[in-house]
Amino acid sequence: MLKHKNYIVAAIMVIALSLCAASCTMGSTTNDLKGLRGILNKVDSISGEVSVILNDGSIVTFNLKDVNVKTISKTLGYVSLEKGSEVTIFKDKRGKITDMNVLIAEVEGIIKRINLAKHQVSITLDERGQITLNVTNTTTIMFGSNVNYALSQLTEGQRIEATYYVANKNALELHVYLETDLTRGEVRGKIASIDTSANTITIQSENGTTTRPLKIVPETKLWLDKVGTSDSLYVGMEVKVKYNPDTGILIKLEGRDTRSPVEKFLEESN
Repeated sequence: MLKHKNYIVAAIMVIALSLCAASCTMGSTTNDLKGLRGILNKVDSISGEVSVILNDGSIVTFNLKDVNVKTISKTLGYVSLEKGSEVTIFKDKRGKITDMNVLIAEVEGIIKRINLAKHQVSITLDERGQITLNVTNTTTIMFGSNVNYALSQLTEGQRIEATYYVANKNALELHVYLETDLTRGEVRGKIASIDTSANTITIQSENGTTTRPLKIVPETKLWLDKVGTSDSLYVGMEVKVKYNPDTGILIKLEGRDTRSPVEKFLEESN
């Protein structure tokens, strides 16, 4: 009976916290000042620390945990947080960074159609839907180590990863996977263990095998419903990861937090 009451209390607290967060978010949106443009200088996926060199030369630092990344609400893909990428940050009246708008997104999937007349490639995405990207004179097309690939050399059915500008859907880079790429350094499954002191995780794949410890480094890309940090991971999380099979370094992790608000609250309280 006591345990049941504790769950009820926890649920009430979660709801109250959610309402408070929503209220704070609405307030900061109303009081946001003009967006400040700059270039990403540092993104640390372990600590969440970000630094941006603004157009006036000044440097602003903040933590990913404290901001909303309102990047892809109107389109598809994951935010691309690369050093050198252009971003816009927003402050509230107190000067706190509340939001970051990223101009470049990433998608991955299978080539569905190539339109040479319109210089476009349509991709069926792994996560959902389909997107058509414009291939321009500045688009880099990579096939293995060959970086001078042409649109006419692509074929339908190839697996491809693309980075593109959200505003106009112009492709920045198209990377076509070789057959060997599809069998090395990529796995889907669940996080089997986490070593916070060593910053490593192991993944139990869908076929039951477990990977070697994979090292999370500052450059690792973590996407967990939104941009995440290493302390957002938990054992049992369903993920798709890419890693360097030679070094064991984790390159990219895509995951989704499927826990209920009550489960999250109870776990964070322990």
